[in-house]
Amino acid sequence: MKRWEPIILKSCMLLISVFLIGIAVPANAKAAPKLSSKTITLKVGQKKKLKIKNTKKKVQWSSKKKTVATVNKKGVVKAKKKGKATVIAKVGKKKLKCKVVVKKANSNKKNSSSKDDGSKISKTVKKQLPYGKDTLVFRYVDRIGLGKQIDLFPYVWCAGEAIKTPSNTIKANYYKWYSSDSSVISIDKYGIATANKLGKVKLYYKYRNRTNEWKTSNTISVEVIDVGNVSLSYTFGHNATWAASAKKKIARVSQINDTAVNYVTVTVTNNSDKAIVMKKGLSLYCYMWIEFQTADHQDVTVLSGETKTIMYKNEIYLMAPTEITQIAYTYSLDGKKVYPTYLIRNNSWEYN
Repeated sequence: MKRWEPIILKSCMLLISVFLIGIAVPANAKAAPKLSSKTITLKVGQKKKLKIKNTKKKVQWSSKKKTVATVNKKGVVKAKKKGKATVIAKVGKKKLKCKVVVKKANSNKKNSSSKDDGSKISKTVKKQLPYGKDTLVFRYVDRIGLGKQIDLFPYVWCAGEAIKTPSNTIKANYYKWYSSDSSVISIDKYGIATANKLGKVKLYYKYRNRTNEWKTSNTISVEVIDVGNVSLSYTFGHNATWAASAKKKIARVSQINDTAVNYVTVTVTNNSDKAIVMKKGLSLYCYMWIEFQTADHQDVTVLSGETKTIMYKNEIYLMAPTEITQIAYTYSLDGKKVYPTYLIRNNSWEYN
């Protein structure tokens, strides 16, 4: 019997240890919270959702380098630019970390789909696109009047002249416009710029050529200036009496006919809260600037809320209406001079 006593004693001690361990560790004990991934690799523009296992507590997400990768409240990580970042998930007092590696996205050339394949572009579309060796430039936009709109396509030039205006389909799919501050100047997909508030911005565009390459134009600086809420319209006219005496003092002999312009009727509507003063002269341009004057050679005041029609005439020169490309006005608003120029072929206003 004595020889069995040590064995019985050890067995009792073992049973007691097992019992105590069962008391110390509850049957329903939970594992610690854990991230679904400790390291993820994304390409610029890609997203990945991280999850927290073993917890139902509220999770607070944050990124240590938001310029590289961001994370929203649902744990969705978005790759912004090439680099490394750390995403943190805070569960109670515990912080879980995930290393995010962001790589460059594949170039368009390597990832071009059949839709973007240059070989698939139709002949009709190709005719409206620049050749591969052509370089388009952004020209002649310095200022836009506050609250005004302007079509930017007449300012897209190639080989020293404006390109032929493409269709709206081409504008929307083969050109992309960019403004450094859309709150100052915003541009829609058809290249229509709207001056929203005073300030200066940088503008440029990207375009696709016939070989399916995206290229970037030069960048220009454009200022939005206060030109008042003033609208101007014009009508060309011909006075036979003045024309008869001007035949020997004309710009071009071919212009002597009953359509040759020797006066301009301008309708001015002033919706500004202050009066404006239309200066006594305006200029028409064909291949040279020709000055026209009001009948009495006097400035004309247009009060707030008023519409006036003003005649400007020139009894010496005659101009063919089809050759006139620009009309330059001048008016003063609150003591400051405004120089609007209407580009007939562009159907747009410039302010110098």
